[in-house]
Amino acid sequence: ANLKKVPTIVRKPKKQERLEIALIENVQRVDLSPLETAVAIEKLHQEFSLGYEEIASRLSKAPATVSNIVRLLQLPQTAMEALQSNEITEGHARAILSLKGNESQQKELLDLILKNSWSVRQAEQYAVSAKQGAKSRPQIAKRMSTTLPGTKKLSQKLTTPVTIKRTARGGRIEIHFKDDSQLEDILKNLNK
Repeated sequence: ANLKKVPTIVRKPKKQERLEIALIENVQRVDLSPLETAVAIEKLHQEFSLGYEEIASRLSKAPATVSNIVRLLQLPQTAMEALQSNEITEGHARAILSLKGNESQQKELLDLILKNSWSVRQAEQYAVSAKQGAKSRPQIAKRMSTTLPGTKKLSQKLTTPVTIKRTARGGRIEIHFKDDSQLEDILKNLNK
């Protein structure tokens, strides 16, 4: 803009405002895990008496999004650990949370997600069946299973989760990766 002077307002925020600004900036970082985001939002709520709607507004997020993120703190410890280590996604975590009040069903669903590399959709279907009191949850689990003998072998070879999704016309194989570096490693392994 070739301006030699720019109009500015210099403010010296109070300590509380500085902490609040730092937390909000931290939450807006892209590389935060869902649990780190949930902890930061809860800290804003507790320490600064901000309502979730106000936090959502400051973060430019929908209030429902903020509420869903904070709900992750209600996960069983094992599910939190799986989410933190990227073994499950935020969508899987919400499916587990939908079984709130029944720890054994939550644990069972987490185990099935991890064992069978279930998609979020499969986890949600299982949760709905479990809540409706399905008499034959093992049959439901078997029908939704995506683990084939080669799936685990492929996951080990590529050092990343591999999911097989069946459809009426066959299916697809999904190879999960976290970043470009991991994608490059996967492509190298595929070309061996």
